[in-house]
Amino acid sequence: MRRRTWIGLLVATAGIAGIGAGVLLSSPAGLDKIDARRIIDNYELTAPDGSGIKLPQLNGQKILINFWGTWCPPCRRELPLLEATYVAGRHQIVALAVDELAPVAKFLDDNPLTMPVMIAGLTSGVRISGEFGNETQAMPYSVLLNEEGIIAASKIGEFANIEEIEEFFLAE
Repeated sequence: MRRRTWIGLLVATAGIAGIGAGVLLSSPAGLDKIDARRIIDNYELTAPDGSGIKLPQLNGQKILINFWGTWCPPCRRELPLLEATYVAGRHQIVALAVDELAPVAKFLDDNPLTMPVMIAGLTSGVRISGEFGNETQAMPYSVLLNEEGIIAASKIGEFANIEEIEEFFLAE
């Protein structure tokens, strides 16, 4: 009897984990119709130096926007992979901090990045990521904008390696 209970718990746990993974990896319905540039233009974003900043021009290229925070260990682990991909020069990437200016500036002093960094603040950052399809508000969260500025793909959780980032850019 005890063994059946244990097996039942294992099966139930595996089922719940599978459902959770499906929710985290699937894109919300209608995500491919969201014009990200219109959404992001409604918010005041700052650069690490405190000046205003806008999303870079697409120039016929896709762009990955990564929502991150200094308070988020997976985000901090993922940033060097995104930076390496950006430095290689094959893709446009923007790190959009769901955080405040002071902690981001300190983080960047200790961990310089060459890719563009935009700071949305906590409240606006959470709101923007939600409008970009992040229904769970989990971090890190990445979206890929196609050449027209429409969301082509999204991902909750950190990229494991550069190859996974490269594959993300293949989304149509």
